[in-house]
Parts: sequence; structure tokens; C-alpha cells
Amino acid sequence: MQKIYAKCINRETIVVELEVNGKMPIKKTFTLVENGIAKEVPIVSKEYAQNQKLTYELKLRAPLQLGNEYALSDEHYETTYLDLFPLLDAPEFDEEYGYDGHDLGMQYHKSYTEFRLWSPLASKAKVLYTFQDKTYEQEMVRLDHGVFFAEVRGDLELSRYLYVVRIQGEERTATDPYAVASTQNGTHSVVVDLKKTDIDQKRDCLPLFERYTDAVIYETSVRDLTSYQDSDVTYKGTFLGAAEKGRRSTKGMMVGLDHLIRLGITHVQFLPIFDFATVDETDRWRLYNWGYDPMQYNVPEGSYASVPEDPYSRIRDLKIMVSAFHEAGIRVNMDVVYNHMYDQKSSPFEILCPHYYFRRKKDGTLSNGSFCGNDLASERKMVRQFIVDSCLYWLKEYSIDGFRFDLMGILDVDTMLEIERKCREIRPDLMIYGEGWNMPTDLPNEKKAMMDNASLLPNIAFFNDSYREIVKGKTFESEYTAKGYLLGQENYIEGFKYVYMGSCMNYCFSPRFQNLSQSLNYVECHDNGTLYDKISVACPSDSHEQRLRRVVLINEVILLSYGIPFIHMGQEIGLTKFHEHNTYRAGDRFNQMDYQKLEERKWMVKCMNDIILIRKTYPFLRIDQKEQLDGLFRFENLDNGGILIDFIRKEAIAPFEHFKIFINPSIRTIYYDLKEYYRVLFNEAGILKDEMYSQSLMINGLTVVIVAK
Repeated sequence: MQKIYAKCINRETIVVELEVNGKMPIKKTFTLVENGIAKEVPIVSKEYAQNQKLTYELKLRAPLQLGNEYALSDEHYETTYLDLFPLLDAPEFDEEYGYDGHDLGMQYHKSYTEFRLWSPLASKAKVLYTFQDKTYEQEMVRLDHGVFFAEVRGDLELSRYLYVVRIQGEERTATDPYAVASTQNGTHSVVVDLKKTDIDQKRDCLPLFERYTDAVIYETSVRDLTSYQDSDVTYKGTFLGAAEKGRRSTKGMMVGLDHLIRLGITHVQFLPIFDFATVDETDRWRLYNWGYDPMQYNVPEGSYASVPEDPYSRIRDLKIMVSAFHEAGIRVNMDVVYNHMYDQKSSPFEILCPHYYFRRKKDGTLSNGSFCGNDLASERKMVRQFIVDSCLYWLKEYSIDGFRFDLMGILDVDTMLEIERKCREIRPDLMIYGEGWNMPTDLPNEKKAMMDNASLLPNIAFFNDSYREIVKGKTFESEYTAKGYLLGQENYIEGFKYVYMGSCMNYCFSPRFQNLSQSLNYVECHDNGTLYDKISVACPSDSHEQRLRRVVLINEVILLSYGIPFIHMGQEIGLTKFHEHNTYRAGDRFNQMDYQKLEERKWMVKCMNDIILIRKTYPFLRIDQKEQLDGLFRFENLDNGGILIDFIRKEAIAPFEHFKIFINPSIRTIYYDLKEYYRVLFNEAGILKDEMYSQSLMINGLTVVIVAK
């Protein structure tokens, strides 16, 4: 017998391939078996290919219907299940099988629970649930658009469940991709009553937030913020630990939330808080990971729960954390990774609807622009709808205030616009921003949600790598010794002016953004080396004290630049990662907040707090439209590579008539004759509480000085 393979190229046409060994067989008939009923189908054409395969094309009298089980036999009784996967690529598939409902997954009621599953290729589906230590099966009924439904009577609270589907003759078992609760390590989805987790999210404690440029974002990880052992945090490295107030290090320094309150930030951005794969929730301290390996998008991470074995704990604890930050006046942004999953093959998306959720190249292989093995196909209707619904779920259920999209350039423009439109209906002051790199995913450039398409996404911000590279110098190891402007490379002064103005003015370079609120200004994030480590390599002659002073200088300039300031945890005090560039699983020593260093460098914290206060105090430092920059200030190049930003539009800088920012990136002192007396508002000591006036200004090395009249 010859091995037979059959696939649909559309719903009326089947292509059959047979391997030929020696004498070419003569085939006269094929039989299509539909749900056990045989139907003879005619041969339209056949050809003998050079690769020793005999190919037949079969035309059907009636189109195939998804949801039926199809097999094909020849007259020698060789049988194969029909490969239906190519039908998913048909232009009409999403229109016919796209489900517009927003009720997929588990819907709990006290006396019954509903289950809805989208699996259009499946001929059968059932819910496998465990209730009071007994396992039961409930057949699901197929509805329109490939949706299966089951209602199970009784109170199923805390029941574990899985879906079992039959696709092309194979039974496949998976968790619920729409699950909102889980057992440890995601082995089963869990039925929960979300009403039992409701708490006051304290949104009335949040100050008014009208524009992105009013934000000061602080990036951290739930674990990193409080895992340091030298503190009295009760629930270290967890959601509850991040929510604890009044906590101190053994030397009395503010820890965790209190430290962030003192800094004066407006938004905390947490590295992924949804369920990720590579930390064992039964032994959470054994392994470390940032969490960019998504497993369950709508379930909080169990290793951050106070009681990981309790499915309710992770839900309640996260809500308590968000509420605590809101009560402190800090909004919570969530780092989301909708561009790829940890493992495509074991993903419930792939199991329950193979070949649909993950982007593929023309040759059928997986697209891998994420360099993590797979890319989600956001351009497909049900993938886009899942991502949008997931974002809406986090807004509604957990009161999240913003989303930071990991590798946003993997996603398509229309998906991001839909997220923005739907989410702003619920939260008008929502922040949406992400990594806008042009990733090599199998999507046309004009459809990628990347920085080059910023004009198509005017209300979405991007990490501005031009700001990073010009201010501090090259980030990646191969060019790590290269200096930026604030590390002493005076030739970058014109480029600095460009990025200072939010990279949206036609100055030196073409405008990158449509408005100032699209430029997220940063020099350090969780990726790559820290700012201090970069300085120590690029400026080897600097003393340790000079390196710290340079860190403070750069932090102050970020807060004074136009756009959105972004600070990575530990950047405020110049923490090191011991020159490691990728610490995603390196452990707590490399990633945690070091509160001993915080004690040693209190002066740096004061400088950060003071410059944030300066930014908050003067609205003209937070404008968001590039037209408002016209005539607002002028630049003046100073000795030793220094720069003066001289604000000259009096009506815009009221109550001042004059406002000047001096930046000295060199280690030498700059002298400047102001001609008349100005009040010194800010210098290397931070905000000056006592009034001090000067006519001849001395700008010490590696400092910012602000004067006004």
C-alpha cells in the first residue's frame, strides 16, 4: 500500500498525494467518509511529479462543513483523515466562523456554570471537570460559528476543568484559553465566583490625569520590589508584599510602596503579572524569571500569591495590590506580552484550534519575529478579539490603568487601534505604549504597530531608542564603550536637542512622532545593562562618585525633557547588574531592589524626588503638542559641551518672566554671566529651600542648574 495524504485547498477541492515506489499504481476511485458515511468523489486531474509523488485533485459535489469529521479512502482501503487546516487561511473563514460574542470561557452561577469554547475544526467537544474529588464528563453542543456550549447544573465553585476536543480523528485536551483562575502551574482551569474577590479599587484617590506627559513611570517587578531580605516586609516578593505600607529596612529606609510614594512617581509599571510558565509555583523561590513567557493571559501569576495553592489567592492579592497603589495616588500599568506564548505546541490555542492563532509563513512554518519560537497572529479576527477582550478584562476586573506592550511591532496596527478604542470607552485616561521595533515577523511593514508607523497610532507612545542612544550611548555589548552626549560625547549636542524636543521636530533628523506624548524617554529598562554599568564601561576614568553624579545628571535631564519620563527600578540610585546584560532568569541578586544601597545613597533619592517635583510644578515642562514648542525656548551652546535651554515666551512660563535650564555633562565647571540677578531654584543639592540669588552662575561638573526670574 502507498502512503496517502489528503488536504483541502478550499471547501470544494481536495488534493491527494501518494508516495510512488516502483510501478506507478492506477487509482480509479476515492471515497470521502463524512461522519462515518461514505461518498464517492471523482478525480478531476492527476499528475506524476518528479519527487516520486502521484498527485490527484478531487472536486466535491457539496462543500465541506467544518464540524464534521472527514476521512478519505482509496480502493485499496488506505485511509487518512482529511487535513482541514488550509481552510483556516481562506479569506471567508473569519467572516463565517468569527464569533462576536464576549462570553467565551467559564461563566459561574451559584446553581449552574456555563462553558463556551471556540473550536471550529472540532467535530466533538466536552468539559472534563473534577468536583469533590470525582471527575465527570459533560458533552458540549456545537452552536454557530464553531462555538461549543455546555451547562453543568449544581454549584461548581473551585471545580477544576479541562476541555477535550476531537479534531481530524485525534482527541486533544487543554486548559481554557479564556480561564480566569487556575491550579498551581496551570495544570487545570478552575471555576471561581469573581464576586467574592471584589474590593474597593480606590479610584477616587487617584489625581486627575489628563495627558501622557503628566506621567512619571517607574518600572519594577512584583518580586524585585520587596524580595530583599533586609526589611520587615511580611509577604516578600508577592502582590501583598508590594501592597504593604509602613515597611522599613533594618536601617530605617522606606521600602517598597512607601519608597515609590516618596519618589513622587505617578505610574508604576509592573513586569508581567499574568500567569507565566518558568517559575514553579510550588517552590517559587527556587527559580527566577521576569515573566515574558506567557502561559495564561487572564490569570494572575501564582508565584506572586500569598497562598499559591488557593486559586482565589492570586486574584484577591492582585486586587489588594492595585487598590493599595491607587490609595497612594499611583496608577498601575501592566506589562503585557500578546506577541508570543511560551510554547506554541502546548498552548491551549494551538491544541483547541491548530494552525489558527500563531502566524505562519507562506511555507507553513511558524513566523518567529519575537525570537521566542512563535508570533501570535493578531491580524486574525479571533486572535484580535481575544487580545482586545483580555485587555478589557484586566481593566474591568483589576482596575488596571495602562498597558505596556512587549514587542508591540509584532502586533498589527488595526489591533492596537481596536484596543485603544474599546479600552478608552471604559478608561479615558488609560496609557498605552510599547516597544515599537520593526521585528522580522511575517507581516507587511505597513501593518506593523511599530515606531515607523507612529503616524497611524497617534494616541500610542513608543520607547524612544533614539533618546536612549543619544543621551547615554550605544546599549548593546558590541558597542558598549561608545558614549552619548551626557557621558561626555560633545558631538552629540545637536542630536540631544532633537530628542530633548520629543523627537517630533524637524531638527537634525526627520520627526519621528506626531506629538510629544508619543515619545517615552528612557535610558534604562529591565533589558540590557544598567545605566551605572554603562557609565563604568564607557567612562572608565570616572571615579565612583562621578559615576553616581552622572547617573543623577541623566535622571534629572530625563525628567526635564519633553515626552514621557521613564525610570527603571534602581536607576534612581545607580544600581548595578554586575555587568550582566540579560538577567531575565539570573535571580534576585541581579534584579532586586537593594535597600542597603538606598540607605547609602539617600542624596540621590532626594535629587530624584526634587526633580520630579520640579516637573510636576511647572506645566510648561509637560506640554504634549509639538506646536506648543514654537518660540518657547532657545538653545545656547556653552563651554565644555554644556547647553542652556532658555525659556523666552513669557506668557507660557508664567509666573516667571525668565526660566533657564543649564546642563553640564563634563567634569569641568562652566561659568555663565546672567547679566542680572536670578533666583536659583535647583542645583546639585536639589531644590533650594532658602532663597538664593546669583548674577554670575557657576555650573559644577555633571550637574543641572535651574534659575528663574
